[in-house]
Amino acid sequence: MPLRAVCHQKIYSKEVDGRGEKQLKERIAHIVDLHTAIDEWLDDPKVKQGDKVRLIAGGPGCGKSSFARALASDRLHKSTHDVLFIELQKLEYTGTGLESALTSQLYRFDFNADGLTGHPLEWEERKDRPLLIIFDGLDELAGETPQGERLTRGFAAAAKQLTNGPGDVRVIVLGRNFAMSEAHRDASMPDSALYHALPISPPGESDIWLSHGSVQTTGLEGSAKNSSNEVELTVSDPAGILSEDTMDLRPVYWEKWSAARPGAPKERPEGLTDNSLRDLTSDPLLLHLLIVSGDLTEERWRAVSENRNIIYRDIFNKIFDRDKQTDKPFVRGLSRQDFQILMDCLGLAAWEGGSRTGGEDDFTRIKQDYCDDEDLLEKLSNLKNTALQSVAFQFFAREQLSHPGFSQGYEFIHKSFGEFLIARALVEKAKTIGTQLIKRKEALIRWAKITSRGEITSEIMYFMRRQCMLGDNQCEDRLKIRNKLINLFSETLRDGMPVTEQDVTFRAIESNQRRSEAALIVAINAFQHRAFPADSSVRIEDRRIAPDWGRDRSALRSLFERQLLFHGVYNSPVLHCFSGFDFAPDRISRPRISMCSLLGLHAEFSNLSGASLELSNLSVARMRGTDLSRAIMHGTRLLHADFRDANLVDANLTETDLTNANLADANLTNANLSNANLMSVNLKGAQCKGIAITGANVHDADLRVVKNLTQEQIDEAVGNERTKLPPNLTRPPAWKVVNNPD
Repeated sequence: MPLRAVCHQKIYSKEVDGRGEKQLKERIAHIVDLHTAIDEWLDDPKVKQGDKVRLIAGGPGCGKSSFARALASDRLHKSTHDVLFIELQKLEYTGTGLESALTSQLYRFDFNADGLTGHPLEWEERKDRPLLIIFDGLDELAGETPQGERLTRGFAAAAKQLTNGPGDVRVIVLGRNFAMSEAHRDASMPDSALYHALPISPPGESDIWLSHGSVQTTGLEGSAKNSSNEVELTVSDPAGILSEDTMDLRPVYWEKWSAARPGAPKERPEGLTDNSLRDLTSDPLLLHLLIVSGDLTEERWRAVSENRNIIYRDIFNKIFDRDKQTDKPFVRGLSRQDFQILMDCLGLAAWEGGSRTGGEDDFTRIKQDYCDDEDLLEKLSNLKNTALQSVAFQFFAREQLSHPGFSQGYEFIHKSFGEFLIARALVEKAKTIGTQLIKRKEALIRWAKITSRGEITSEIMYFMRRQCMLGDNQCEDRLKIRNKLINLFSETLRDGMPVTEQDVTFRAIESNQRRSEAALIVAINAFQHRAFPADSSVRIEDRRIAPDWGRDRSALRSLFERQLLFHGVYNSPVLHCFSGFDFAPDRISRPRISMCSLLGLHAEFSNLSGASLELSNLSVARMRGTDLSRAIMHGTRLLHADFRDANLVDANLTETDLTNANLADANLTNANLSNANLMSVNLKGAQCKGIAITGANVHDADLRVVKNLTQEQIDEAVGNERTKLPPNLTRPPAWKVVNNPD
């Protein structure tokens, strides 16, 4: 399948502003066939010295790695370039000396023995052919860590240094969208250096505009305005890549797949282009999985649209059934449950390797730690067909090259396989712990053994939530598991996580405890979603997660600090797992979390009554239906936060920044918003009886639908000509005269 991409070009005005800077006037979104664009760049001998790096961004499964391998093969076949293909997850790079890291990696191989001539980094000195270096997987360089972010941001600049030698060296770096955009910006590279892969479904507004706003166009040639900053975008597609006939490539994919499979149905399934499956059918890999799993049939695709875990589950079942039917040695003596346990162990063993790579030693250890049934463990240990080589390579995994001193390894062809298996294993372990009569400490030890070495990612979190939605657990079972996990969490708040590993440093023990704690919080959240779905009729107060916070009012702040210290504010999936928590079970236990950065916190329908949140950052937080009555939030940043239906009675919101916040139907009775910034805030249906808004900025705010607003309150606020008032109130003389009341 051809890989389409968009490359943005910025056009600046000739005039400069008061700071001596040129203003952005227009953006041009160039739609290209990526292979053609890269070929033209590689074949151009006149490329300037600072333009010898290309960055290719795209989500997982979009086809960028397949494109890179096809490009490398094509260049080698045509003998136009010597090619060096580097998978960055295997590169030991710490942020300095990229060439040295490459040299160390490459010296592990005997090039002469493999029929190659000389060391690859010396190829650039040859004049007969240029050198092409392809780095794949920038986002996997060091995982989702602050160190990983730093390495990612600086990698493109380091790659540019490789092109400064005497020969013609070109570099291509591939990774996910955010990572590549950050690297492009930090390296001060030209616009033409960054390509964003487009989906095989019709590209949407966000695909064309990227992160620069929304566009009122279908992606065909033309121009549109960015609704947020009025910068014009011109979509340039001279080759007609996004023409009406080629806008949607999913039917083309289906036709090629069915033509290559004898006996495959030719009729295009309805779900292929249905909008409810767009997130699954937009990327080639997920579309392929959807097809081979059989879940694109008329009977199955609607269920899959609600839970993509079904695809992965069905794929594993098909593999087992196929091998059982043909009497493959791998499955002899194994039940479906045995097979599932081995697959789960395969995923857990790859967790420390970024959910993608694992080794024989980890696989052997995990089998012992994960299997609670001693008879089953003995059975799996005695069967020769349960060794790593038999298990890993029956599935979507390939052998990873091993070096002296390293055990045999494997690599999933896509990390989503590992993420699904990890999530399923954690959910199954939580079920075991939650339904068996096990003492709390023993349960926590079992949990820590399998969770202490891997970082919870957003992908694993969502897989866990969806996994909990599968099956037919009775309501009382779901609650029993959830409540048991809450009790275990209370135990860790008091005594910590019982990590029992030997021969590790105290710092390593702290990290292992934090990882296990994060996994436990995410598991509680997943079973909360299962026990109380969105349409649950159970009262909010009766749904709440109520751990024992003890008498330490700073316990919650300490929890946030532990988790955010590693992930950073922007990346912690744990912050998305506090909906429905009871943080303040009584007046004595009111939490103290002032001066804490909780950007993007998800705490819908939680209880934070009386909490101290002053000078914290809860911008973009989701606090719908949350009880924040009497909360102290002086000076807190709440930009774009969602407070719909929230209880803010008697809350102290003085000097808060509520720009673009959503307070629709919130209860603000007697709340103090003096000197708060309410610019563009949504107060539709909000109860504002007795609120204090002296000196509050209500510029651009729509106050026409606010309940119980008085003239006295309006007179104390600061508005402008775009502030909209109820018809019974008068605009204060100090405000600007309205020119267009509508």
